[in-house]
Amino acid sequence: MICWFCSLREAQVKHTYGIDMYGEVDAKTTSALTDIAYRVRHVEVPRCADCHRRHRQARFASNLSVLFFIVAVAAAPAIILKWTPPLISGIWLGLAVGLVLTALVSVKLILKGIHSLRKSHAKYPEIQELLKQGYRFGQRPKAGIPKSDPSRKASEEETSSST
Repeated sequence: MICWFCSLREAQVKHTYGIDMYGEVDAKTTSALTDIAYRVRHVEVPRCADCHRRHRQARFASNLSVLFFIVAVAAAPAIILKWTPPLISGIWLGLAVGLVLTALVSVKLILKGIHSLRKSHAKYPEIQELLKQGYRFGQRPKAGIPKSDPSRKASEEETSSST
């Protein structure tokens, strides 16, 4: 099987990208509790070792950009409250902002020519089909039945009454 992310190399099972999705949520309320039933699907997107390595590098670079952003934000009170001399705070802020931009550009360069993990959530055919069926990302519903999802019983009643 070919890697979905680059469409060039052979995919390897140990580097497959897995995504859990849940759907067909239904609730049954009794006097004391509510039972929620749902189905979980594990979607596997084929991926080669090179794309796996590049995705890990991109995640590391994006995590660094968040860290550098926090450092840049921390420099603002240091400048305002004059915790350090203005020259040191300015260097600190400038360096942090520069490193944030460098890390973000690095992510784009690392992922150049391949699909990102985020793009697989929107473009992979099996995921698109499950999204059309009302499935959502995750292993289980967070808090009850989402308002946009009709219960299975209501859906079955509508289809049987329309035929």
